[in-house]
Amino acid sequence: MISISLKNSRNQVVMFPDDDTQFQLVSVSGLDPVNANLNLSNVVGVDGSKFVSSKLTNRNIVILVQVNGDAEENRRLLYGRFPPKEKVRAIITDVNRDVYIDGYVESLSCNIFQNGMKAQISIICPYPYFKSTTDSIESDSNVDFSTESVDFTFQNAGEAPADLIAAVEFHSPVSYFILEGPNERMEFNYSFPGVGEILVDSESKTAILHKTGSADVNLIPYMTADSEFLKIPVGTSHIIMKVNDLPSFGASMRYRALYGGI
Repeated sequence: MISISLKNSRNQVVMFPDDDTQFQLVSVSGLDPVNANLNLSNVVGVDGSKFVSSKLTNRNIVILVQVNGDAEENRRLLYGRFPPKEKVRAIITDVNRDVYIDGYVESLSCNIFQNGMKAQISIICPYPYFKSTTDSIESDSNVDFSTESVDFTFQNAGEAPADLIAAVEFHSPVSYFILEGPNERMEFNYSFPGVGEILVDSESKTAILHKTGSADVNLIPYMTADSEFLKIPVGTSHIIMKVNDLPSFGASMRYRALYGGI
């Protein structure tokens, strides 16, 4: 059993369950893994071609629903909630997963002369992965940094590398701060004050220092040239956090699992 709800940019939600007096879900397409665009190059004198690069295409979700009850009123409700180019979030629930994906309404069509009126909503999702509706929190504790580094273990049960969100709270001056993952590393050349919080968000590509009693500091200009925002690989991996010798440190790390299909 699967249910889908759509939320527009004004936080108005319409649900499309299997059976309902207002809208009844008939079919949904676009929930499978999307196709890949392969960039191949021909090589003179060689059969076939050479692989250069690849990327996933946009996701196109098409929802077909039966318009029940007062068909005229409910049809116009859909027109008002989900006009073309409206930003929407599709929230999908089945027996195994609760996920969401963001996109834009490409079209909404409805044959008003059809017996048993049906409405079709086409949504284009530029980022093709479904995201879990809940965060996976791998560590949230007071950490002893007397050894200057701590190893955080992650178990990403998703189907693609996930963006890391790290929040670090300190109560003593910090002279350096480093995050090291399996494939990326981040280092900040900044003298952190005695009380504050660092928030690193790999999805939005931001690193902010929140200082008590003063304005926030954008830490991007203080990242070393070889720094990259960290991702959590699929399966078991480790993130190493390094700071100077401190008695305690508050740290939490989280991510949202990504899925290629439902």
